Formats: sequence, C-alpha cells, structure tokens
Amino acid sequence: MDQELEFFDEYRRRLVGIVGEAETRRIIAGAFFFVVTGTDDFANTYFMTPYRAGDYDIPAYVDLLLVGAEAFLRNTSARGARKMGFTGMPPIGCVPSQRTIGGGPRRRCEARRNYAALMYNKALQQLIDRLNADPTFHTLVVYFDIYDIIEELAVHGDRWGFTELTHGCCGSGLIEVTMLCDTRYMGVCDDVDKHVFFDSYHPTQRAYEIIVDHIF
Repeated sequence: MDQELEFFDEYRRRLVGIVGEAETRRIIAGAFFFVVTGTDDFANTYFMTPYRAGDYDIPAYVDLLLVGAEAFLRNTSARGARKMGFTGMPPIGCVPSQRTIGGGPRRRCEARRNYAALMYNKALQQLIDRLNADPTFHTLVVYFDIYDIIEELAVHGDRWGFTELTHGCCGSGLIEVTMLCDTRYMGVCDDVDKHVFFDSYHPTQRAYEIIVDHIF
C-alpha cells in the first residue's frame, strides 16, 4: 500500500508537468478513488502461510489490517482525494481455491475464512463511519459490499443462469490462478459464461457484470 502511494505521487508529479498545479488539484479532487485490500492478506498470507496465524488470532489480524487501511485512507486524503470507494471482502471461503484447500473432500465453503471476511467487513464499515464523521478528514468514503452478491453467485448461481459454481474455467478449476491460466500452457473452458469463476480466485466477466450492477 505504501508503494501505491509512491505511484500516486509519481502520477501527480507528471500531471503537474502537463497541466500545472491548479489543474492537477482540480483533477484529483474530482477523481473517484477505488480501493480494494485485505482479501489476499487473509486468503494467502494468513491461512496459507505460517507467517501471521502464529502471532495473531483472527480479530487481532483484522485490527492489524484496519490500521493499515486507515493509514492509507488518511494518506490518500492528505494528497487531495475527496471521493473514495472502499470494497469489503468477498466470502473468500467460497472461491474455488479456498474450497479446494480448506473445504474438505466435498469442497464446501470454508466457514473460518468467511468468518474472517465478515469480521473484517464489519470493522471496515465502522472505520469508514468514524472517518466520515471526523471533521479533520476531508474525504467522503463509501463502503461497497460485495460479500452478499458473491456468496449468492457462489452458492446459488443457478438462479442467475450459471451451471458451474465451484470450479474455475481454466485448467482443473481447482487451484490454478492468474499466470497459471495462460492459454499457451493451460486449457480454458469453452462455456466461460456458465462459470461463476474464471480461475480459482477471480469471477468471470459475466459474474463481474452482476457484481458491478449490485454495487451501483
């Protein structure tokens, strides 16, 4: 997240060089900032490596993530951002890779991961409410809930016309993600619009369209 701020500072310097300081302030103040963080911290760092779970229980790890989130929001606000959307966590226990790793032989949604996501989302909303009520914080932050809609698609996707809810479209659909879905090395399904997930972690374009409609 610190690197994101460095990228933002570099963008601002370049923008000043193109349009000047006053227009740069106007552009940034009128821009909409979209923040997504936390999911990988739990799904990968906390549940799949030994580096955090030994030192933090889930509530303590949520607190740790929220300290970073608040610092990021305040630092971005101080740089001139005035409108921000912050996306909560999805039901990470229901994405294909987490079903494979933690869902047992029947690959059910893994309850502990979903519990962590719900706890994080509740704490995040409380943080956002507190910041919006702070007269020294000059940015409007809006919380985007994606948990319920993704859970709906992952569990009851047949209601939306999906026929494959628990496997990704590429490879085996059980564990492959991002670069492992390169079509030079890995087969991709023909009926992608019938899948909720493209790889074992990310939704398909059709699922994203439904998610974005829900956000709006």
